[in-house]
Amino acid sequence: MITDPKNELTFTSVVSAQSKNANFTVTGIDLSQYLGQVALIINVGTTSGTNPTLDVALSSGDANDGSNAVAFSPAVAAVQFTAAGQQILTFDKRSAGRYLKIAGTIGGTNTPTATVSMTLVAGKRVQP
Repeated sequence: MITDPKNELTFTSVVSAQSKNANFTVTGIDLSQYLGQVALIINVGTTSGTNPTLDVALSSGDANDGSNAVAFSPAVAAVQFTAAGQQILTFDKRSAGRYLKIAGTIGGTNTPTATVSMTLVAGKRVQP
């Protein structure tokens, strides 16, 4: 759980609750406005199909289309989802390029599907 008693964090939906049945990529998440630790909250609701899985990995780069994104070192990736659940991935903004790229990989058989939502949480740079 993330608490924000001083109201210093910004919560940004990067994937609204959507049913995913194929691999997906989210690009163009501009990190330049954030400071310090950044968290990505991944929520998986219902899953269906036979042995459905979801893998999520983060990378970053300077192109908003994700074309030059490279994986974080050490890697920032979720433990494979096989059912409903939540995970929080974190990284230091200083180790990231300007744009975040999220890659989701769906696995399983008989049309594997997962309902996914993701929220980015970070301290926002304050302009004087």
